[in-house]
Amino acid sequence: QRSLDWSRSGPGSMDQRSVARLDADLVDRVRQKVQAYTDEGFVWFYHLVSRYPLPQHCVRWIHEYFTARARGENLALEAFRGSLKTTVFTNMLTAYAIGCFPEKETIFVQSIDQMANDNSAFVGDLVMSSPGFRVLFPHLAPDIDAGWGANGYEVKRTDVPYGQWRKQRTKTPTLLGAGYKSADVLGRHPSMHGILDDVNDHKNTRSQRELNMVTSKINKEVRPAFDRVQMQIDIFTPWVPGDVGQTAKTKPNTRVLRTPIYELDEKGNITDVPTWPEEFPEERIQRLR
Repeated sequence: QRSLDWSRSGPGSMDQRSVARLDADLVDRVRQKVQAYTDEGFVWFYHLVSRYPLPQHCVRWIHEYFTARARGENLALEAFRGSLKTTVFTNMLTAYAIGCFPEKETIFVQSIDQMANDNSAFVGDLVMSSPGFRVLFPHLAPDIDAGWGANGYEVKRTDVPYGQWRKQRTKTPTLLGAGYKSADVLGRHPSMHGILDDVNDHKNTRSQRELNMVTSKINKEVRPAFDRVQMQIDIFTPWVPGDVGQTAKTKPNTRVLRTPIYELDEKGNITDVPTWPEEFPEERIQRLR
């Protein structure tokens, strides 16, 4: 808009180089705000990378995430299907953390390998190709030689010597997505986030035996691999009593968030006000019901 105004202005107006400097100053201010790794920075990041505003209920999630982070807590989010919990945490927060802390690692675990691979590829594409990400984090690039695929995605800083950068890295890739049955998590110890994203589904909760297998795998193999993370994040829609999500809510030092399809009042009771009326108005909720 500033460039357009300049092109239509008359004698004595701001010259094009001044406009370019002003634009560069604006970019620098936005970049500093984003790179500070705050709730406000994430809202900017989400908007500039996805090109959509962050829905209000998701803004609350991010505020609670940064509150939990400041207090050294883990996070458990119980939310309705379609609420953007995977988009916000598994995809966009992971990409944001990579941009701000490229030396740290995130692993997310989902119900099947294909789903995890699709989501890790999505984050990888953001890092590699998103114009917004490139503007906000110009000093980062994919480290193709070190690994870029389903076995793990590595990034590198371009503002330090490569040899010096590799000395900061571990055998755990910057980003790895895996199904809960995968052995890829074994021996990995991420230092940023360990995310469990809808590990349960209709197949692995059909019987107590199948449910026990999932919870045993998570408790004996996956969570022990998250022993060095800054935060464990569980995001889920409830299935049955005793599932992985319900277990996460009972763990100590965990901030629990609950977002049903209707808003909650101050006492935690469900109201008749849709949580996300733009996407799930009353008519759609009734059809789903």
